[in-house]
Amino acid sequence: MITPSKCFFFKSLTAADTEGFTTIRKKAEAEIARAEARGQEVSGEVYQETMVAAAEGMASVNSVLDTQYDKEFGEQYDRTCLFLYNMLL
Repeated sequence: MITPSKCFFFKSLTAADTEGFTTIRKKAEAEIARAEARGQEVSGEVYQETMVAAAEGMASVNSVLDTQYDKEFGEQYDRTCLFLYNMLL
């Protein structure tokens, strides 16, 4: 079964959905600025932790969207999504 998370072309995020990503970016930028101000090289961990946080945030957003689409569209949505997805293959 194709789930709404795989049917990416129906998803639309609002500004409220992406606020957490702005926070992640700002924290990463602050950490980079601190390292540069100390004359140190930025640790690869900063970038790794930023990517992990963003991926976890996106997984959370996708989970909420999946639940929302299941409630709103149910089986009809799955059939339409599957049809459109297969057309793209």
